Parts: sequence; C-alpha cells; structure tokens
Amino acid sequence: MSLLQLALAISLWLAAPMVAACDDFAYGTLVDSFQARLNAITRRDALPGAVAAFGLKDCPIAVAAAGFADVERRVPIAPDAKFISGSIGKSFVAALVLDLANDGYLSLDQKIEKWLGTAPWFDRLPNAHDVTLRMLLNHSSGIPDYLFTTRFLYAVLQKRYFGDPRAPFSPEQLIAIVLDRAPLFPAGGGYNYTDTEYVLLGLIVERATGRTYYDLLRERILGPLQLTLTVPADRLEIPGLASGYHRWLSPLPSKVTDGKGALLFHPQTEWTGGGLATNPRDLVSWGLQLYEGRAFKWHYLELLNSSFNPLHRGLATAYGMGLFVYATPLGEAYGHSGWFPGYTGSMLYFPASRLAVAFQTNTDRAGNSLDYLLELAKVAMPSAVVEHGN
Repeated sequence: MSLLQLALAISLWLAAPMVAACDDFAYGTLVDSFQARLNAITRRDALPGAVAAFGLKDCPIAVAAAGFADVERRVPIAPDAKFISGSIGKSFVAALVLDLANDGYLSLDQKIEKWLGTAPWFDRLPNAHDVTLRMLLNHSSGIPDYLFTTRFLYAVLQKRYFGDPRAPFSPEQLIAIVLDRAPLFPAGGGYNYTDTEYVLLGLIVERATGRTYYDLLRERILGPLQLTLTVPADRLEIPGLASGYHRWLSPLPSKVTDGKGALLFHPQTEWTGGGLATNPRDLVSWGLQLYEGRAFKWHYLELLNSSFNPLHRGLATAYGMGLFVYATPLGEAYGHSGWFPGYTGSMLYFPASRLAVAFQTNTDRAGNSLDYLLELAKVAMPSAVVEHGN
C-alpha cells in the first residue's frame, strides 16, 4: 500500500465524524469565516485581488473572492475569475503522462531518446542518452533549467525591445538555451526543479500520440472531470482573466495586461511547464479527484506517488510525479504552487481531513502563496483535526 493510499484509508474513519453536515449552520459559518480570512489577507498584504476555495468530503466547494480584477478600472474580482496558474499545471501534465502510459502510448522507464532521439539537437542535451520519462517527471534528470539563465533573460529583452513581445518562444527555442551545458548531476542522481524537463515531456506526449497536448488534456482530464474554469493559456486574450501585476525590477511590464485585458506577452511560452489559466474552484475539484483516486477509471494512486525524490525546500519534503509532499503545521499535504509574471497561487490536499484548498492572486509582488493558503486552510479544516494536530 502506498503512502497516499494509507493516508486516504485512515481518513475514511478519521474525517467523517468531524465534518458537519453541509446544510448545517456550522458549515455556513465556516464559509463565512473563510471569506473573512481572505478579506483580511487581501487588505493586510495589499493584494490587488484574490480568489480562494475549499472542498470537504460530501460538501459543495465554497469559493471566496476579494479585491479587484483590475485596480485602475476598479473592477471587482469575480469568484469565477481566471488566473495564469504557472507550475500548478505540472500536476495536469504528470497525470496525463501517467494516463497515456496506462494506455500503452508511453513507458515511464523508457529512455527519452525513443521519442526525441531523431531531433537535430538531441545529442547536445545534457545527459541525453541516460534520461528516462520517470526522471523528467520527478526532476531527477540532471538537465538544467532554462528559466533563470542569462541566455533566457537576454532572449526576453531582445524580444521585448527589438522583436515582437507578443510572440511566444517555441519549445525548441527554450530547450536550445540549455544545449551543450554540463549536466547538474548524473541522470537519476539528484533533484533539481526545472521547467525544461516538463517542456520535454510535452514534446514526448505529442510525438508519442500524434495529438496536441491541449487536445489530449481536454479529452482525458478537463472534459471528463468538468473542469470548466480551466483553459489552455495558449492565447493573449483569455476570457475572464484577471489583470496581473508584476514585480517592479523586471524587463516585463508592471501590469501584464492591456486596457482590454489581453496579455502583453504570450503565455504559451510556458507551455507544459505550466500552461493553464484556472480558478481555485477548479483547482479544489482537481485536487479532490486527483488525490482521492477519482481522476481516471484505473487505479493510479500507487503509481502517482512512486519515485519520490526527497528534498528539503521549506515545507516540502519530497517531489513525486507532478506533486510536492509538504509537512505543514496542519499535517501532511500534497499539491503544487505556481508562479507566472503577475500571478501566483497554490493548491493543497490534506488526506487526513480530506480537505482541498486553493488560492490564487493576480500579483507576484506579495508574500508566499503557500503561506496564504495555509492561513485559509486552518480556517476551513475541521476543528478537531486542527486541535489534534496542534
């Protein structure tokens, strides 16, 4: 039995008596307290706007919204507002890869040269001939990250001032940034979080299936799970997107959307490193279905949380296949955080209480989204769990 399966088994008897019936006054009070906490966070840290949601066993998902979708125009943020979700999208990529592997399109322990070996740049990729699909999923390939490099910064500056800032970088252009570099460690011999690995996963998915990543995502995950507020970040104009406010010392504009709400630079650059616009309601639904074994019609939980890479990164204790394991003051949790210029967010699932919580804000100028999420989770978590764990 896997760690996640064991935690879920324990939760079957632990959580049930502690959650008030959803039509009780107690649940309505819980929802009101959750909204009040989000209001307080938004005021205290001067966030332009924020949306948060939580879901408990057998209860409807509750959503709270505070602040503005556009500060200058004083447009209140709606509960169904969308945000670029950054690396939270990796949880979708990894789940899709596992589903494709179950259907025989992919093999997790096959070396990636099976699908990418004919690419003209492949031999120049660090550790190229030793990396497996599983290593890409859990960040153990030793391939460097393109994102925080001077070459990528230079490319962004060139595009903004001398090219078309609204044109995306292609996956191959991003991979080119790390070609011929020394690997960070032998393949499978360490951990280093990198978008490069997940961009490679996107290419592999498309070559193995002959389909686009986004078409497969809609067909296998977004449609069947009714995640209607989650859409590909593959265009400048995303309906319902809150205007994002970016940090000041950056080559990118401080407000990342124009007067009509369209992004000033193309989000498709991120692609399978993240690649989605979503809403906390959907992220809560996704967390509940994914981590309780209901996302697919086959038994995937043991595979999902296999091959954990141990790490010491704040609250994070390990990285599996598109998920962090966190040792939080409220108990162990699974999930992911995300950053994109002008946007931050986090999603967590607490197996002991079967609680999923998500938070997104339209700025990257404030504090850690995981800290905000834990503040909100403490309000939403059944009181008996909080008292027992603290």
